[in-house]
Amino acid sequence: MKQQKPSRTALSVAANLLMLSYNPIFGQLVPKAAIEPTRWCLRSIPGLTGKTTALFDYPWMHTYMGRVEQSILPGVSIHTAVRKRWIEEQVFHEIDQGCTQVIVLGAGFDTLAYRLHHQFRDVRWWEIDHPATHQVKRQALTTHGKLHPNLTFLPVDFTRQSLANVLATTQLYDPHARTIFIAEGLLMYLEESDVRTLLHTIQTSSGPNSSIVGSVLAPKPDGHLGVQKANWFIHLGLKLAGEPFKWGISADDLDIFMNDNAFEDVKVARTSVVVQSYLAVPSHVTLYEGEYLFLARRRNS
Repeated sequence: MKQQKPSRTALSVAANLLMLSYNPIFGQLVPKAAIEPTRWCLRSIPGLTGKTTALFDYPWMHTYMGRVEQSILPGVSIHTAVRKRWIEEQVFHEIDQGCTQVIVLGAGFDTLAYRLHHQFRDVRWWEIDHPATHQVKRQALTTHGKLHPNLTFLPVDFTRQSLANVLATTQLYDPHARTIFIAEGLLMYLEESDVRTLLHTIQTSSGPNSSIVGSVLAPKPDGHLGVQKANWFIHLGLKLAGEPFKWGISADDLDIFMNDNAFEDVKVARTSVVVQSYLAVPSHVTLYEGEYLFLARRRNS
C-alpha cells in the first residue's frame, strides 16, 4: 500500500460491495445499513477517485462495472458480500456467547464495527488499520454519521508497531476478556511468520474462549499463491500497489496449522456453498473460488 494513500484493496472491496447493492438479486446480500456508510467512505477519498464514485448511481455504470468484473475476476463481488455476511454471523454468535470485545484488523472501509457498535453498546469495538485509510474513514463517519464512545479507531503502521504492543498500550482494552479478532482479507498479505506472531498475540493477549474469524487464500493447484480465475492484471495491480500475496494454506491443512499455534475448534466455510443458504443462485452466475472462511478458538491453558 502506498504510504499516504488509502489501501487500494480497501477501495476495491468497498466499491464492489456498493455496486452489488444495486443488483436486483444479489443486492440483498448487502446489509441496507451498510450502503450509505460505504458510500460516505468512498466519496471522502481525495481527488478523482472520490468524485468517480458518484457515477455508481447510474445504471450504465452498473453494466460497465459488471462486465469489467466478469473479465478480470468473475464473481468476486458476490464472494465479498457473502464473506462479510458469514463473518458478521460469527460475530453475532460470539457476542451472544459472552464476547465483550471485537477487534477488526485491517478494517479498510468495512462497516461492521460502525453498524454494530450502535446495536451492542456494552461491547467495545476497535478498528485497527493503516493511518492513511483510517483518516479517510473516520472523517467520513464523523461527518455523515454518529460515533459512540464504545468504538475506537486505532491508526497503526505495523511496519513500526506490533499488535502486541498496540494492545498493551490501548486504553480500556482488557487482555482477560473474551474477544473476537476479525482478519477478513488480511492474512494473505502477511508472511507466514507474521501470521504465527498474530496468533501468538491473540493467544497471550486475550481471555479464555477468544477467537479469530476471517478468510484465507488457498494456493492454486500448482502450489503458487494467486487468485484463481483472475487475469494477470489483478496480480500486477497488487504488486504495483504494494499489496502482493504472501501467505496461504489449503483448507485441509488449516486445522493442523491452527493446532500448531494453540488454536482449536476450527470451522471452515466456502462462500460458494454458504451463498446457497441465503438465496437461489442462477445457474449462469460464476461463483468465485480460491479464498475460504474460517473461525478458530484459542486453546485455553
